[in-house]
Amino acid sequence: PATSSGQAPPADGEQGGAEGGVDSGDGTGEGVAEGGTAKHESPRSGRPAAASPRGKERKAAQGEPSCDEGFSFAYGPANFGFCYVSLEEREGLNLQRIRVDGRKVGFSDESLRDALAAMEEIMERRVPVTVTYDVRNVPTPSMKHVREGLKWAGEHKELLDEYIQGITVILNSWVLTKLANFVLSVLKPPQPTKICRDEAEAIAFLWAKCQTARSWGGSGKDAPRRGKTASTVRASPEGVGVGV
Repeated sequence: PATSSGQAPPADGEQGGAEGGVDSGDGTGEGVAEGGTAKHESPRSGRPAAASPRGKERKAAQGEPSCDEGFSFAYGPANFGFCYVSLEEREGLNLQRIRVDGRKVGFSDESLRDALAAMEEIMERRVPVTVTYDVRNVPTPSMKHVREGLKWAGEHKELLDEYIQGITVILNSWVLTKLANFVLSVLKPPQPTKICRDEAEAIAFLWAKCQTARSWGGSGKDAPRRGKTASTVRASPEGVGVGV
């Protein structure tokens, strides 16, 4: 089926390509944020030109998210050492997507606080978004930094549940898979959530399950009933998503 803009979904996001999650329910998903003010921001207007193969190889080698044909950045990408944080608009997805792209750089207290501040800045735009955490290149964080991230999420739960419409986590490490499952078990996000093996699987899930906006908070007429209308998909040892 065509999207609200009349465009066909992306080739790597065919319907039914991701298991788990639920439809987001009612909501318009309207509201497009203006360009951000992050460090290293690369504002673009309209549909960007495709990056050259050499440019793609350079960015891939550096772990930097590229602005390929089919999507553009509304914020960032902002470099925080261990990760890039950006907000993108992608053809085939009705909602903007926050991307946190990990890099092979260790965490520091300051860099983590700065990255969380950038996430808060994006969320304070108060428009519906989805989130993808690509942690394939991230070193295993210390429990101190895990606790700081959990504390931040708890302090901003109302804002996150109101505007985040779906969550994907891309990873390929069994250690990080166990850590991600632990974090999800603590936070219990009400939104459709999935641990994925690559970007294509993440896009497919967001396209199939997170195309409209609603409130996922604990109050209000649009709030889901926890455990019934939302599901989390965890990764099994074989890497296949299993709904829980």
